[in-house]
Amino acid sequence: MENGIKDWLVRTRTGEILGPFSQHELLDELKRRTFSPEDEIAQSLGMWISAQTLSGHDLDEFTLTHTRNQTVTKSIHQLTESLTFEETVTPTDTNPGLAAIPLQTPYAPKGHDEEMPILSSHEARRAAYSGPRFIPFFISAAVVIVIWFMVASLKPRDKSPLLQPNQALQTANNTPREADSPFVRQIYTLIAAGEPKEALRLLTQYHEKHQAKGDLEYLVPYAALLISEGDSPSRAKRYLEQVVSSAASQYLKSRAHHWLGYLLLSEGEADMGESHFLEALQLNPKDPAARFNLGRAYLKQKKYSQALDYLNLAELEVPDLWLVHIYKGRAKAAMGNIEEARMAFKKAVESSPDRWITYLYYAVFLNNIRENDTAQVIMKKMLTRDPQYESYSPPPWGFYDERVPYSEYLDTFEDIMSHAISEDREMGKLYVNYLMGSSGNESKRIEALAEKGNLMAKVLALKIALDRDASVDVIKTATNRLPAALKEFGYFAYVLRGDARTRMGQFAEALQDIQAAMTLEPQSAVARWAYVTLLNRTGKETEAQNETKSLLTYHPTYIPAIVSTHNF
Repeated sequence: MENGIKDWLVRTRTGEILGPFSQHELLDELKRRTFSPEDEIAQSLGMWISAQTLSGHDLDEFTLTHTRNQTVTKSIHQLTESLTFEETVTPTDTNPGLAAIPLQTPYAPKGHDEEMPILSSHEARRAAYSGPRFIPFFISAAVVIVIWFMVASLKPRDKSPLLQPNQALQTANNTPREADSPFVRQIYTLIAAGEPKEALRLLTQYHEKHQAKGDLEYLVPYAALLISEGDSPSRAKRYLEQVVSSAASQYLKSRAHHWLGYLLLSEGEADMGESHFLEALQLNPKDPAARFNLGRAYLKQKKYSQALDYLNLAELEVPDLWLVHIYKGRAKAAMGNIEEARMAFKKAVESSPDRWITYLYYAVFLNNIRENDTAQVIMKKMLTRDPQYESYSPPPWGFYDERVPYSEYLDTFEDIMSHAISEDREMGKLYVNYLMGSSGNESKRIEALAEKGNLMAKVLALKIALDRDASVDVIKTATNRLPAALKEFGYFAYVLRGDARTRMGQFAEALQDIQAAMTLEPQSAVARWAYVTLLNRTGKETEAQNETKSLLTYHPTYIPAIVSTHNF
């Protein structure tokens, strides 16, 4: 192996990924005993091996590559018989949390993840976290780790720069490539713009004319849409198998295997897509969606250590994708690593602070470990965010996800807030019921609470008026209820008032509100899009276009900005 190639990674016992290193650099670190015995080392997509096992051996002995019959990652205690890990009982996955994506997500398959019920009794949920923790096998590991961090703080690591969030997500999966035909590029653009049904309609027409002409390129997005839209999974499988058995390019075959695995994962059948995801990774080793979905397959199989391995690999390509961190949290919680699970759920919220589902997962986790007061705080924080954000900003297409209807949000909210202040509990229930479109009386009750002075009710009453495109007089009344300073509620209150003032033609006041929102949340897509809307309303189209491009830098899947950019 060429020593100068930097394709070795180190994963610390806390989950941090270091590197990449060349073989020479890694050998030097091993000789210095830099790493903890519990740290793990891997080359490219090879298996993770403990530093203890590798020290004193030739690295080439452990250089492993994918083969068709080889499962790439195994838990470390299965691979190193010389190590004596403390045996642990992995708790069954009675309820590690909630399914991933809310109802509005346009690309999710019908139904949701059956392998993990969202809610059950308190005792059943807490049982998921009651297993024993992993016990280090060397007491001195802590000392080594302290030394390692001291050295790391003095000596800069030669890390390759991670992709920025926009670059990582844009290269994640199923995005248009220069090599794609114009028609296929059009299809992927429609999908990104939240128009999967229109894309499927065009593909159906195209298929009727071209199916006998040997064109295989369009079959992958066609089959993928048949799966994600629940149209005809059996036809999708046939088309994908046609690509796999053909002389198609390596890229197309990797995509076909990926979606065959996605189909099995979504239906909960066979090996949950494991073998197909491994095939996809053999053909396209750095595909983050295949890495993530393989982690999901292992999670469904309750192989938590292997699931975590592939979720960590996905994180290398998409470090700020909230979906990865949610499932890392679920895997770690199921393994009994409670503090690491907490960090993962917290990172999910930090990676996508406008997304309701990240708060819901975090709150459920906290409630399960009996930190109910903190869970209630997280749930109330969720209510101050824009519930429509998730439908406007789906995960990259091809990352397996499920729909979560608002009814399950409501059940979870009621469960966590059962001992909360009655006013907080009532307000949340009213709001979620309003979003569900339940009886129509919720808005009147919120209006009544707004008249009594409840700040959340005042903000939500304005939101309801804007949602219903109410008259200027109604919007004005709802706006006048609000106090001048809205920081106590959060940035979204400023966005709503800025929207209201924009509709009333009060552009200077609207700008002040939107600037206040962007000050509180500088990278918020919701605040930035409100600014774009105001710029367009005031005739500043060039500035609006530049702001839209900036918004997509941080939120590349934000549908309103994509639609605006492509002039749909």
